[in-house]
Amino acid sequence: MIEPLYVGTNGHVAALDPRTGERIWRTKLRNGGWGQFVSLSLDDTRIYAGHYGLCHALDRFNGTPLWTNDLPRMGYTMVLMAGGGGGESAGRCAHCGDRCRIAARYCGRCGAAIPREAARQQATPLFLTTNGHLAALDRNTGAELWRMTLPKGHWGGMVSLVLSETRLYAGCFGRAYGIDRTTGATLWINDLPGLGYHSVNLMMRGAASTSSGELGFATAIAAAHAAAAAS
Repeated sequence: MIEPLYVGTNGHVAALDPRTGERIWRTKLRNGGWGQFVSLSLDDTRIYAGHYGLCHALDRFNGTPLWTNDLPRMGYTMVLMAGGGGGESAGRCAHCGDRCRIAARYCGRCGAAIPREAARQQATPLFLTTNGHLAALDRNTGAELWRMTLPKGHWGGMVSLVLSETRLYAGCFGRAYGIDRTTGATLWINDLPGLGYHSVNLMMRGAASTSSGELGFATAIAAAHAAAAAS
């Protein structure tokens, strides 16, 4: 099977054949509207879309909506994500090669047991940020596992994320944070003295993160909205 090229734009998600550009499927997100920025995150069975204060999960093979989390009391703006892809998502059975359901203990095709470490990795939450808030969602159901507001974050602040084995690192409004990824507890704050109060881009070798492109685009849109509101 050819891996599709996924597109998020204007409150929609689409899958394209990368060889021809032909559309495979297209889905309009709930409350999706013209001009809305759509962030994307991918694992072996699902594609996650964030927009306008909402997070959605779709079947990545046909675009069927699976769940939506309204992220209550987090506002209505851009949503960025980290932790949706690669080895931390559903994987293939070592015995028959079939894709295994996220967090499954046994292969649905051949019944082989999935090693505990693999099951732990498959159960990694989807981490997201919007408006100076962070949240962890169960990828099977969309249920919120925890949320927190950055202690010195601010409404409308764009937050970059880096995900390591045990911690979540966040950057926002001229500060960097270390956060327990299991509970959302703040472990440390660095005020980055003398560096101003602007967007903070984070990166760590071998760790999942929000893309600098998404962060830069989201920051530019936020700045444009702020300028329009002030005029």
